[in-house]
Amino acid sequence: MKKTLLFDFDGTIGDSFVVLQEIFYELTGHPRITDPNEIESLRHLPFVGVAKKLGVTPWQIPRLVVQGRKAMNRHMPEVQPFPGMVEALKALHDDGYRMYILSSNSSQNVKFFLEAHGLSDFFLRVYGGVGLVGKAGAIRKVMRQNKLLVQDCLYIGDETRDIEGAKKAGVSVLAVGWGINASELLAQLQPDGLAQTPQEMKMIIQSM
Repeated sequence: MKKTLLFDFDGTIGDSFVVLQEIFYELTGHPRITDPNEIESLRHLPFVGVAKKLGVTPWQIPRLVVQGRKAMNRHMPEVQPFPGMVEALKALHDDGYRMYILSSNSSQNVKFFLEAHGLSDFFLRVYGGVGLVGKAGAIRKVMRQNKLLVQDCLYIGDETRDIEGAKKAGVSVLAVGWGINASELLAQLQPDGLAQTPQEMKMIIQSM
């Protein structure tokens, strides 16, 4: 049984997709995408593919990440939990799961969100500022610092890089289909589970 849960934040717990879009337009001056089909097509691409499609070069990414975290600070009051997420997290906490958050967002921003929605007591620690492509290293760091066993841990995230990072770190991974990447793309990477709602996420976790 997996008793330690390592959660991604944006797109997994917090519904920040629209806010992230606005910050991207603000920082890059990219023309606003109004076609829902074009936005949906981006959800079927991994992070690198999205960056390329939007004309963002690799050397621009670190600067955009740093500026994006600062901009996100102003927008955190707009970010809401996905429907059913609060209830699912409470049930998992009440069942005795040890829960952590690993996010590319800042720990300050995530903690503000958790406090605003009564979730602070559910998580043992928030690890913010995780690199966009450094999930495996961050997962290993959390396990090392908290003396966690690989076989006890489950990582939960909404992007292909979450699945790739967890697998590289040797940790089981549950993908969620309500975030950045489409379920079809996530399924291609063969996560250990794929949930379509927070309630289903809770049920899959409890069965592992």
